[in-house]
Amino acid sequence: MLVDLSSTEVFDRNHIARSQPLAYASIVKSQAPVGGLLPDQDSLSASLQAAGIGSNSWVIAYDQSGGAAASRLIWTLHAFGFDRCSLLNGGLQAWAKAGFATDDQPAAAATAPEQPAKLNLQRSNVVNSDELLQKINLGEELLIIDARSEKEYLGLDKRSERAGRIPEAQWQEWTDLHKSSSDQQLLDDAMLEKKFADISLSSRDDKRSIVVYCQTHQRSSLTYVVLKHLGFNNVLGLEGAWSAWGNRNDTPVES
Repeated sequence: MLVDLSSTEVFDRNHIARSQPLAYASIVKSQAPVGGLLPDQDSLSASLQAAGIGSNSWVIAYDQSGGAAASRLIWTLHAFGFDRCSLLNGGLQAWAKAGFATDDQPAAAATAPEQPAKLNLQRSNVVNSDELLQKINLGEELLIIDARSEKEYLGLDKRSERAGRIPEAQWQEWTDLHKSSSDQQLLDDAMLEKKFADISLSSRDDKRSIVVYCQTHQRSSLTYVVLKHLGFNNVLGLEGAWSAWGNRNDTPVES
């Protein structure tokens, strides 16, 4: 089933026919000053059921914002052990550009699934700031990818108590994975592989944990999905991302 993570305003104006809206706020949780935390299992289960997503559903997620919100849904579902999901490459923009049908009518009420989606929080694709700090202090082999803007990476754009980046993080802005600013489809696999090779990630046998983050792990969720698509298995999203790391006073920061 098609699930639209676009804003309400965008969905009401234009969406793929027969898709179901899912509010982004329903798949994240905030504990000020930290945002982008995993939702509670019960609330997520209720949101999925209200959207008609059951244990036998295959979720194809899309949005109007380059795939970040849709990818965050996929990362969240993976964290809860639900793997029956895909990203619509290019989202609503690519769909409309290709001439496929869109709709401006209110979505039909979702049919309640016969069996609710089976969720079991496993966190196999998740690392929190405490866990990452421990990994760094123990000297574990890591590749940390910062998917934010260059100004955020350099510490010139402050969005938390502290500005900067996690030490030794490699910068690869999430939008660099798109074909262009006017074409939100992903680069082809060969070009994507080159992007990651440029930051020393080329072998699927790389034993390092790959940690991706942005401000709240929305933008970096696209990086997560792309890495999984390319066959990298040990990919972790930093829960709370920079809003968790940069609002602590005991985490190392570079700028």
